Amino acid sequence: MSPQADASSGPAAVVDVVWWLAALVGLTAVAVIWLTVTGIDPTDTFSPAILLAAYAPLLAALAISALRGGTSVVGALLRQVLTWRVGLGWYALVLLAPAVLVMVANAGYVLLDEGAGSTWLTVPSAAALGAVVGPVIAGSVGEEIGWRGFVQPRLQLTCSALTASLVIGVLWATWHQWPLLAPGVTVEPLDVLASYLRLISTAVLYGWLYNMTRSLLLVMIAHAGHNLAVTLIPTPTDPDGLWHLLLALTYLVAASVVVPQLVRFPRSLGTGEAGARD
Repeated sequence: MSPQADASSGPAAVVDVVWWLAALVGLTAVAVIWLTVTGIDPTDTFSPAILLAAYAPLLAALAISALRGGTSVVGALLRQVLTWRVGLGWYALVLLAPAVLVMVANAGYVLLDEGAGSTWLTVPSAAALGAVVGPVIAGSVGEEIGWRGFVQPRLQLTCSALTASLVIGVLWATWHQWPLLAPGVTVEPLDVLASYLRLISTAVLYGWLYNMTRSLLLVMIAHAGHNLAVTLIPTPTDPDGLWHLLLALTYLVAASVVVPQLVRFPRSLGTGEAGARD
């Protein structure tokens, strides 16, 4: 869409999002059924179904872009990843800020639980490297091209940047609960609450970042930065729902800082993506 996107593009953008959500739910459901039929616990054993679920936002975005506008819309969607000239300060922010937030949560947990222990950095072994790289790529590539690259600009044709980010946050957090439908997975209610709080706050942060820089690549790096932080900075010994809630609260505080700027953004992102078919 151009910065002067026609208001009539709004209904078409909503249709795109509805179809994308349908595709996302369908792909995720296939993954869950796959795991159920094979009896695989995704937290314990690898299955290709896990990859299908992890990359479902990307696959849905590519499919709906192709169906709604062909190669031009697909190309415009993927070209957002090429916006990289945003200043070194932004790169430092998205790589270092997640580590700071995780360490703050760690420190808070240690203060609240005197028996908790924590180290600050570990380097994964070569054997464990795949377990680190996989989630980093899946999170940044598999999720962000869908949630921020496809959905965010379309929602901002019909509502404010803050509202779009909050809607995405609720949907994103709900989709992230799909492992609960797989065999053998159990989660404490406090963990679910913390997951919603953190992901809604993160959606606000990423929505702000996307609007500030118009760089989907930077948002992808921010997502990778979070996954690296929670992997390389060990959580306190035997973390529980309290630690997850503390981490969510650190993200909530960070999100509250950017809300005043986010509410001032215009509706149209002007990424050239959603309106490429017009």
